[in-house]
Amino acid sequence: MQLADDFTFPAPEGVDPDAFLPLAAGPVDREALESALRGTPLDPEDGDDGRYVFANVQHYDVMASLGLDAARLTTGFSYLAGGDLPHGVAAEELVVLGGAARPTRAS
Repeated sequence: MQLADDFTFPAPEGVDPDAFLPLAAGPVDREALESALRGTPLDPEDGDDGRYVFANVQHYDVMASLGLDAARLTTGFSYLAGGDLPHGVAAEELVVLGGAARPTRAS
């Protein structure tokens, strides 16, 4: 039986920052992008034993390294529908499809 303390993370395979460059929305911090892709947190407070604890933090760091606004890209529909918009986003900026009602900012 393997104990949690004995666990080692496998080395990632195929970590290639160049594959993500077409997705960039601005200058790319290649060093930060490669670090995030390898699972090494950009902020040591986000990790445990040198690895990300939560995948969403890793995804956020990858998006930020590509110059993308992670808060806008990762806000779930239920939050938007309830008026919980990301900081700096106005309801008028959202593209409303189908019969959906435009959300109003929750107070």
